[in-house]
Amino acid sequence: MPTRLRARFRLCLAGALVALAFGLAVPTVLAATRGIAIQDFAYSPRTVEIRVGDTVRWTNRDSVAHSATAQNGSFDTGLLSDGESGSVRFTAAGTYRYICTPHPDMTGTVMVRSAGSGIVPPNTATISADDAPAAATDDLTLGLFAAIGGAAFLLALGFHRRRQAAS
Repeated sequence: MPTRLRARFRLCLAGALVALAFGLAVPTVLAATRGIAIQDFAYSPRTVEIRVGDTVRWTNRDSVAHSATAQNGSFDTGLLSDGESGSVRFTAAGTYRYICTPHPDMTGTVMVRSAGSGIVPPNTATISADDAPAAATDDLTLGLFAAIGGAAFLLALGFHRRRQAAS
């Protein structure tokens, strides 16, 4: 293989490896969404446990409007009519207690655990519902970047093997 072609191959392979390693190192690409139903003037389940980066989606199944409003003010779905949903992505570990604003006897808890430990720190701030779409776009971009890096790596590897077989 000529030296110039070998240098290009190595550069392409190095770039693909860096992209793949970066994409795999980003845990938010694997974030999940947990659903909570609002029905019969109660949250179901009343308590959920998720990981940092996960999203919780509240869906109202009652004929009256409800909300999910953090007691510390860190998030608020706003009033949700029958059939409507509101989502919040949690970016910090902690215990988040919430209520329904029109019906304060309705309570629930979201326990957010960090990816690397089972210890939950005290109640901390999280992003608001308005910031969730931007965070989801960032996760999609990182996932796409990882997929392109992985594909480039596989293409470079196949090209290299064909060149070696032809030699």
